[in-house]
Amino acid sequence: MIPLDNQAIRRSKIKQCKALSTDQRNILSQRIAHSCQNFIKEQEVIGLFMPMSHEPDITSLYHDYHQYHHFALPKVTSETTMDFVQWNETTEFQRGAFDISEPIHAELIDPKALTLLFIPLVAFNHRCERLGHGNGYYDRYLKQSDALKIGVAFSFQQSEELKYFPHDIALDVIITEQDCFFRKK
Repeated sequence: MIPLDNQAIRRSKIKQCKALSTDQRNILSQRIAHSCQNFIKEQEVIGLFMPMSHEPDITSLYHDYHQYHHFALPKVTSETTMDFVQWNETTEFQRGAFDISEPIHAELIDPKALTLLFIPLVAFNHRCERLGHGNGYYDRYLKQSDALKIGVAFSFQQSEELKYFPHDIALDVIITEQDCFFRKK
């Protein structure tokens, strides 16, 4: 068997994600969000993400915990960079990069202030190595932050054929609707 390259893995996994019905995606997302709750309790500033239509949606965590914690969301600021900005009940949104809802007029969060980051991904392996959409925004951002890095994905996004490169940043934990994977240090 010829191993797949990352582009082929990316295409395959996105296709599988898009094949989920809205109901399937919502049920699996709820299971993932429930498992994510275990990591929130001791955190102060939590980075979430607004999902693309085919990604798990864990934004319910904000609605369940915003009165106890500070939350932040990514905002693309250039063709190569993104920042995290404050998310609260007064935050206004607009369609941003990749047609994802982004906060407008929100306060910038220092990368060192984030204590927990939930991160979307396209594919992953059991070593918590992540394949994203290929633009490198998260890899560049994660180099600046000491936050606990948790990837969220559907279980079928696991691929042990994933090729990992020196510029890639491994995650600490990956949560699916079925399992939690922890990186061995």
